[in-house]
Amino acid sequence: MLGFGVLGRFFEKGVIFGLGFLGDMWMMLGLMFLVEFVVVVELGKAGSASQMPWA
Repeated sequence: MLGFGVLGRFFEKGVIFGLGFLGDMWMMLGLMFLVEFVVVVELGKAGSASQMPWA
């Protein structure tokens, strides 16, 4: 039972660390998406929306 408790604590720390890492990853993806969205909107305002290479 003692071994299980140690394992459980280790697992709990791993889960918390994993969730924190996933949160950071999603935050970074969100920021990247936001920046890309702003750039697309600015390009659209400039009237060069039809010349986008990825369109």
